[in-house]
Amino acid sequence: MNKSSTKQQNNTRIIKGISSIAQASDLIYRAVHPTLGPEGGIVVFEKNDRLVDPNSFYITNDGDTILSKISSNNGNSINTGIKLMKAVVQKEKEQIGDGSTTFIIIIHFLLKEALKHIAAGHSPIQISKDLDLLSQQVCTNLEKMSYGIQTKNDLFCIASIASKSKELGYLIAELFEINKYNCPILTEESKSTYIEIENISGMQLDRGYINNIFVNTDNSECILTNSLIFVTDYSLQSIEAIVTILKHTKNKNLLIIAPEISPLVIGEANAYAKKTNQQICIIRSPSFRQRNSERLINASEDICTYTGATFISRSTGRILGKLTLNDFGKAQRTVSKYQSTVIMGGYGNPESINSRINSLRYQAEILDNDFDREMALKRMRQLANAMITVKIGGGSDYEVKTTKRQIEDGIASTALALKGGIVPGGGLAYIYALDNLPQTNVSYSIL
Repeated sequence: MNKSSTKQQNNTRIIKGISSIAQASDLIYRAVHPTLGPEGGIVVFEKNDRLVDPNSFYITNDGDTILSKISSNNGNSINTGIKLMKAVVQKEKEQIGDGSTTFIIIIHFLLKEALKHIAAGHSPIQISKDLDLLSQQVCTNLEKMSYGIQTKNDLFCIASIASKSKELGYLIAELFEINKYNCPILTEESKSTYIEIENISGMQLDRGYINNIFVNTDNSECILTNSLIFVTDYSLQSIEAIVTILKHTKNKNLLIIAPEISPLVIGEANAYAKKTNQQICIIRSPSFRQRNSERLINASEDICTYTGATFISRSTGRILGKLTLNDFGKAQRTVSKYQSTVIMGGYGNPESINSRINSLRYQAEILDNDFDREMALKRMRQLANAMITVKIGGGSDYEVKTTKRQIEDGIASTALALKGGIVPGGGLAYIYALDNLPQTNVSYSIL
């Protein structure tokens, strides 16, 4: 078989594979795109439990919810494409928090145009490389045209558009202004018929769940209530290690924080949780990298101080084999996402917490190194921080879930606008971002 024939066969396989993804993309696009924008419509579809309740339907205009319910009866290849699309959109949702419908539409047309070029004989690998380069230039152009939030009205406009409600937009703008633009702001469902704002103490970590098998909500979060907290600097690599920890928990919800965790341990923890009906989440230790270990206290000990846990560490001589229930800390609530975790209502001694805050404040004053000083201040702010929780009620379960989703979208978009600025809407930013791109590049026509 000559090289030309082999190349043609490879391209045929690639086209077949991308065609399946494109069909999946088209199915998802047709279901989702009518909901785009403030004037977007709604989608109605049956629940899986129609045999139990023949009147049960989903009514929503949320792209994520629609996407989660889509499947196909037209073959495994299309369903594989749907799963791949869901995974890509899920990644976007975890990192950005909003914009899934727009993201789905962009993916759909990128795939559609890319397939035309591959069918015409262009190399899919080269197209991918070209798109990577062009996307970097598009991002640079977007950054150049963006401008920062200037007034409370800017906050209101962003939040109103994202939440599709002026009332919710005003609420979100108020939250950000009260909080001095220093999130996190959390949301949870309430049994009441109104929206309530609550300030509670909390500690935010820059580590999320280590594996999405621990997710227990529709919002890609792992939420634990009245949970135990286990903190160590030992790497958890064996089943024996995780079993030693779990046997002391008495089936209570558990958050484990360790520097390294093997897939074997993750699998065993998940199996144990299912067997005992226990909620478990595992995250890696906070990613502080102290340069002067003598002057900066380990960040894991901050968590222990806040939750009342004992730090199981080589430095203290504590080993896993001699654990007791008293070594576990406690918290009223923990919320773990893809890249962050918030621990609220820690059971640590208030005097110990205040003492540690004062110690970190003192370190920040005497340290000469800018990096070390900033890390000390960051840890101090974490220990002293207060979380704003929005408790969302309503007249029905549908109303509560819809309002919660709208507020979460508004919060995510407003937080991103504060961080990266805002650009012209209505698709204009996308058009302007294509300026000055090399039009000789084949992939330019795809964009």
